[in-house]
Amino acid sequence: MSFVVRKISFFILMTTCILSLSAPCRSIATTTTNSNFFGNNKKDPVNIISDKLDFDQKKHIALFSGNVVARQAGTTLTCSKLKIIFSPKDQKPEEIIATGRKVVLTMQNKKAQCQKMHYFASDAKIILSGSPSLDDGKNVITGEQIIFFVNDDRSVVKGGKNRRVKTTIFPGQGDGFWDKGQKSGE
Repeated sequence: MSFVVRKISFFILMTTCILSLSAPCRSIATTTTNSNFFGNNKKDPVNIISDKLDFDQKKHIALFSGNVVARQAGTTLTCSKLKIIFSPKDQKPEEIIATGRKVVLTMQNKKAQCQKMHYFASDAKIILSGSPSLDDGKNVITGEQIIFFVNDDRSVVKGGKNRRVKTTIFPGQGDGFWDKGQKSGE
């Protein structure tokens, strides 16, 4: 098995990727740049492991496929495919799309699940679709679509013809979906 090491810029100036030349190989991408993947410390490395990595420099697209696992600090994303579209101007991601039968994002005791997670950098917006759910301990929210407005620190859960919004909250459980250390009545 041979690997070709190429320096490429993507995923917020990701500096190093190992690009597999043979299909059955596993590709590993790691960065130690100032990346803010998953909202963690910008200096924490992002590690992406997959069965295959296709990188098209002309189209500015990186596509990780097959058993994709992306990690930064205490956060993990698992999916079948992870597509990163980055700006030809400054090499920063414009869109990040995770797809699969089960896309799972875990952070501490919180978990988001869906079939498609789409991040838009220009709006700092994340859209979860395909039976999305958010679990925070025993607290659970489900709907047809869940939208996070990252900069506004707010979210919208939409219902649809096939799925209404459903929320189960256990009061006093601690880190609720909206709890940021505020006490009742503040």
